[in-house]
Amino acid sequence: MELITILLSIISVLAVLSGLAILVGVGRKDRAKAAIFFLGNLSALVWAFSIVKLLALPAGSYDLARTLVPVVYISACIMMSTLVGYFCYDYKVGKPYFILTLILTAIVGTLIVVSPGDFYSDMVIDGVSNRLLFNNCPLYIAYIGLCAFMIAGLIGGALGKIFTSRKNKHMNTRGFCVLAVGLGLTGALAGIFDLILPMAGNYSLIWVGPLSMSAAILFHYYVVLKYRILELESKSLKILTYAVLVSVIAVVYMCVFFVIFSAMFHGAAPSAEVLILNFVMAVVMILLIPAFNEVSGELTSYVSNDKIDLPHIVKKLCKVKSSRFHVDPSELANFLAEHLHYENIWIIKGKHTWSANGEGLPEDAPKTSAPLKDEKGEAYGEIIFGKPTGHTNFIKHNRAELDAIISLVGPIISKAS
Repeated sequence: MELITILLSIISVLAVLSGLAILVGVGRKDRAKAAIFFLGNLSALVWAFSIVKLLALPAGSYDLARTLVPVVYISACIMMSTLVGYFCYDYKVGKPYFILTLILTAIVGTLIVVSPGDFYSDMVIDGVSNRLLFNNCPLYIAYIGLCAFMIAGLIGGALGKIFTSRKNKHMNTRGFCVLAVGLGLTGALAGIFDLILPMAGNYSLIWVGPLSMSAAILFHYYVVLKYRILELESKSLKILTYAVLVSVIAVVYMCVFFVIFSAMFHGAAPSAEVLILNFVMAVVMILLIPAFNEVSGELTSYVSNDKIDLPHIVKKLCKVKSSRFHVDPSELANFLAEHLHYENIWIIKGKHTWSANGEGLPEDAPKTSAPLKDEKGEAYGEIIFGKPTGHTNFIKHNRAELDAIISLVGPIISKAS
């Protein structure tokens, strides 16, 4: 149960982060859809944690269980309603359909709170297999009917998108069709394990529904990234990408650790403390990956005189170019000399001359140079390269790459004083 709790926590946080990134980064055109999507993610968070809490209740906690049951089912219903709104928003009947599902959700939710005896016939809170019993409960049948009504709307929206894509082949339409597959997979799993099996007496697997949200989230991320069904700012897309990668890696790591631990210790499950420690360590290591890549790029440039880590150099220059802080041309010349493997590099701007080692430009200096241009493309100075220290002359064999580097250096130096 501890592993399930951690996995559901990861998926829930991923849902909220992805919804927040989309809500903040989306344009005005899609702001309403993004708000609906974020509301659905918050509902999914509540749904997942309330299920975990309900299944983990100690024996005899009936009062708390009666409080959690409406939270579990109302939050799930709100989440489904927001999916209808998000998926069918572009249709003429989509908004009224969405509003109708919200109204029906409010009515059914109120009845669950007011008349719980019509929703479930009994509950068992024994601390081992906490469950609800549904024997001839009319409100639970109505709840399933409401879910079926929402699923019908989702299917109708998916069929409409598929029909439209056959006519105009729009990428965003195909993207919604791909998204429909992810939503369909999540809906099928949630319907089986959270609605049908509990009615048949099997309540121990209702955690599968919230866990299956990962499929919908990953499919949604894929279509946002490839088909651009939403116009997102690059920063928000980066945050979304990082959240997805961290969550996926953490989930895979925790599952692999659990399997290995069980195999090594003859089927014994790791304790909650061990799982939490490993989860924290996994997250820390994932967050340290960018720093590791930065250090690796620096060390590679220092160690290998015959290799140029061009992506690292370009990334560093782009970061310097976008920075608002003062740039020291001497430090920039030193950085280029170290990573392009030259004894010295001189940067000239008007009467000012900067070099990697602080020396002035001698009369017998090599004449391998290139002009420096500002952002408007106007030449204002030049950069001169000394003797290469490695086995490969970067200037001679990599002129295109050099031009790309100089095009980044030029605007940086033009703003230096």
